[in-house]
Amino acid sequence: MRKIIILLLVLSLSGCSDSIESNINTPVEQGSSTTYEQVCVLGEDISGPWTGSLFGKWLDSDGNQKTPENFMFVEGAGVPSLINDGNGRLIAAFQWFTCDDPDAFDKIAVSFSEDDGKTWSEPESIKIDGMADNLSRPFDPTLAITPDGEIRMFFTVNLNSMMLGKDTDIYSAVSTDGVNYVFEDVPSFSLDDTAVYDSAEIYWNDLWYLIAPKNISEPYGAYFATSEDGVNFTEQETIYQPTDFNWLGNFYDGGDTLYFYGMDMGMEGSKGIGIIETTDGINWSDPKYVGLFGGDPAYACTDSGDCLLIATGGQTKDL
Repeated sequence: MRKIIILLLVLSLSGCSDSIESNINTPVEQGSSTTYEQVCVLGEDISGPWTGSLFGKWLDSDGNQKTPENFMFVEGAGVPSLINDGNGRLIAAFQWFTCDDPDAFDKIAVSFSEDDGKTWSEPESIKIDGMADNLSRPFDPTLAITPDGEIRMFFTVNLNSMMLGKDTDIYSAVSTDGVNYVFEDVPSFSLDDTAVYDSAEIYWNDLWYLIAPKNISEPYGAYFATSEDGVNFTEQETIYQPTDFNWLGNFYDGGDTLYFYGMDMGMEGSKGIGIIETTDGINWSDPKYVGLFGGDPAYACTDSGDCLLIATGGQTKDL
């Protein structure tokens, strides 16, 4: 297990918002060995998601910051997802850009904590059995717990391409241990004429919910779908409100209330991470901004009541 290293760093607009916005609002699709060679072997200064890292902050159950410090969660990673599996274990999944292993670069990895987030296992690449050869490597992971206690991971996949396009869809796989998954061989959600990527899913109030950001062209908003089985989702009415909210983030189950942690679009000066809530799964509140900054925020609470928020920020060369 590795000890979490506390850093006296703050995700601030002056320090890292430019790199966050360029990496988050504009999808970057790479995934080739050329990128690994350029970034890790040749050391070329190439802009992309591999320049970011995951930072975290501990909050109490009311959302108040427990300490002013952020901490480094994983260096060279992005697009996090975070859950409590209901068995005393926190699980984080993320896109990992390690230069220590070319086979793990730009692949999904997971890390576990069995002591309420005090220590975490070293990142480990997941394994998915049953994916077809014409599908790209999975990226943009989201973790969810099924009604029977299994772990379902949703992710973005391209068909016959390494680039985002109209054949970019959401797929899923299931696991009992969080590392080894079995592919579910149907798209969870797809659209005929546009890419669907970086989705968030959750099982809440006897129904599965899926949100995917609509932020490539105006009007901005979120694609919204629901499912009874967590595999086949039916598109619902696109969410267009609020217009300045970026639905890149993750759900959190608050019991009677479902929360979504996203971020401001930053068109007139970013407000940072915002929280939207619903009690019926249809009508969403205006965002409440919490004074923290970062991309793709993920949030989960421990069994002892403390809550962890992790997000993408900064550049590894600046750490």
